[in-house]
This record gives sequence, C-alpha cells and structure tokens, in this order.
Amino acid sequence: MQNPGDSLRLFIALDLPGEVAKNIARLVRDLAGRLEGVRWTPNANLHLTLKFLGRVETECVPRIQNCLDRAAGRHLPLALSLGGLGAFPGGRNPRVIWTGVGEGREKLVGLAEDLDHGLAELGFPREVRNYNPHLTLGRVKSGRSFSANIFRREIERRERESLGAFNPDVIVLFKSTLTPKGAIHRIVSRHRAKDQMNHNVKTEPA
Repeated sequence: MQNPGDSLRLFIALDLPGEVAKNIARLVRDLAGRLEGVRWTPNANLHLTLKFLGRVETECVPRIQNCLDRAAGRHLPLALSLGGLGAFPGGRNPRVIWTGVGEGREKLVGLAEDLDHGLAELGFPREVRNYNPHLTLGRVKSGRSFSANIFRREIERRERESLGAFNPDVIVLFKSTLTPKGAIHRIVSRHRAKDQMNHNVKTEPA
C-alpha cells in the first residue's frame, strides 16, 4: 500500500485503438530501418500526451481525477486522425520525431487547454508554450549517425500518409516509472464523459 507523502510520476494522455497503434508501430519499424541514431518509442508507450504532471503526491490524485472527469464531460468524444511526419525543433536539426494530428486538431487543443487551466487551479504550472498536438515516435540520440537528409526525404514521402482515424472517449491518467531500460507506463484511472469510473490509485511501487 502507498503511504501519505508517497508520490507518483504522472501524465495525462489519450490511448490509441489497436489498428491505429499497429499502423504507428509499422511506421516506427520502417523508420528504424532507414534512420540511425534514434531512440524509438516502444509500442507500449505510444500515447497522445495531453499534459505531463511530474511527481505528484498521492493525496492530490483524487483532485486531479475530478478535473479529468469534468474535462471528459465537456470535450469527449473526439474525432481525430493521425498522419504525416515532423520534428522539433525542425527537420534540419531534429531532436524529437513525431506524427501529427489532422482531423480534430482544434478540438484536441481545446481539451488540452481546458485541462491546463483546470490543473493550474490545483497548483500545477501552466504550459509556457501553446499545445502542439503530436505523438512522439522517437528522439535523436546521436547527431553524428543521424542523417537529416534522409529524414527530410521521409517527411516529404509521408506528407499525405494516414495512420488512421479514431474517436477517443476516454482520458487516461498514467503513472510513469523510470527504469534503466526505459519508462514503464501503467494506467492509474480512466475518465469517460458522463461516467464516473473507479478512481482507485493502483498500488504498484512508485
């Protein structure tokens, strides 16, 4: 059991349906065969992140969950599509490789901004930058072996590539545990529109 004062490393995201997740996993495998020097996101960790909360005391979790319930009621379900390829800060010197949101982008931004506002009332810092909907595919770890030219060609080749459409109706609160082999993500709670779920915090070690 977790004791008062314990904390969890938390983030908020939308999960992916099976077919869309398979399409993204296929894209990552294809890119991994063409691009070196990238740490690719494991299939199990592919989520559409809305906000990273960092370390949070367990006693604060119910208030976060109430905030997610309210946001789910106001914004879900959504109609989203994923596709294309891009990078932060840009294709010439990429650090983060991502696929973007097409359909439903503005409504997803509205959900993220609503969450940011509601969580600010609980003491979480507001985001400095505007929310830019994307799903992280990988992070460049070695600029020497990474070919920006190949990557730019991949961006052009996949400009109109669709990874699928889906209708998320659940906001998920995740716990992220850092290990030497990478982060392990576990579901803390799910939040549907007009549906009060069981919000018990799981008791895996933080």
